[in-house]
Amino acid sequence: MKKKGIISNLIDRLSLAVMSVLSGHIKNKLINEQYLNNKEAWHKYLNNTPAAGSIYLIEDQTLLSEFRYGTNKGFIGKKLFNGKEMTGADNTCEVIALYNAMHFLEYQNFSAQKKSPEQSVPDSFKPSHHSFPQLLRLFSKKGISLRGMFGTNPNALYKYLLNHKYNVEKIKSSKINEKNCRSFEEKYPVYIFSTFNEGQNPWSMIHTMCITRDSLSASQKASYRIHNDYEGSKSYPTLYDAVTGYNNGKGHPIIIFGVSLPD
Repeated sequence: MKKKGIISNLIDRLSLAVMSVLSGHIKNKLINEQYLNNKEAWHKYLNNTPAAGSIYLIEDQTLLSEFRYGTNKGFIGKKLFNGKEMTGADNTCEVIALYNAMHFLEYQNFSAQKKSPEQSVPDSFKPSHHSFPQLLRLFSKKGISLRGMFGTNPNALYKYLLNHKYNVEKIKSSKINEKNCRSFEEKYPVYIFSTFNEGQNPWSMIHTMCITRDSLSASQKASYRIHNDYEGSKSYPTLYDAVTGYNNGKGHPIIIFGVSLPD
């Protein structure tokens, strides 16, 4: 990834600023209706979707068509989505990334406290206080961008983590390089990053994903797996390779959060 110039950094910053300026809330009636719908959809999702390693991470956003997050009613909204109704398969990537990051940290914490290596993860190990429908409802009240048509403001995720006492740190666009990513590798086990889908093109839209650091054994190097990447949750040898390798290297990362459990 080449060093970014002034214009390049400005495009990245303005894109995030637009999502922030357009973030807000939807009507309470719609929030409540969608919450009831999403609880039922979540129950079906957990029962019908195989959980890799019983971790229950969301790996494929396209399976969330029964979920609702915001609305695209109106001429502009219909135009943006080619006349179809917007669903969770279209616009929930930021909330998915946050859910995956927190749930992986809980799983990792459980694994560290197991009484024996043979102890398996119980079937009941599913989301608790931050279940996915609850997160959607929370960001529908504050953080949803352009009524959901632009997903969720990434900075709203950062504020949520801070408010819930997680350790969280940013690498802004101009500072995304191998050195700073190595520093994050040493400090954090989980990461959230936002990237343009196609080069530095805001019109290609922003996709936000979670990356987990998977340590296989003491004798093997860690790998960095991207979840919900539309590429089968690919793994990379370093964090830098992961954030720059998305979409076969065609993406353009604009912000990275490093996250760990509260002290």
